[in-house]
Amino acid sequence: KRRTGTSGPYRLPFQRPQYIAFGASLLAILIGFLVLSFESITLAPLLMVAGYCVGIPLALLWKKEHKETAEEPAANDTTLQTELTGG
Repeated sequence: KRRTGTSGPYRLPFQRPQYIAFGASLLAILIGFLVLSFESITLAPLLMVAGYCVGIPLALLWKKEHKETAEEPAANDTTLQTELTGG
């Protein structure tokens, strides 16, 4: 979909945590290939599978919490405090 009106500046689809997870995945994959060059047939595949099958999908699918969900636990904490103090 294209935006017809501008509601603000363009934001990238990913934020810092996603880029960090993606970088860690790439690092695991590169270390896996490096370890593979030393003929490790156990550690190298584990690192590469972790990078390709866990890290990259995690980086792509991980979404930051919305402000509404972050505020809800605070309301529950107040209710819990009221119940504990008896007031």
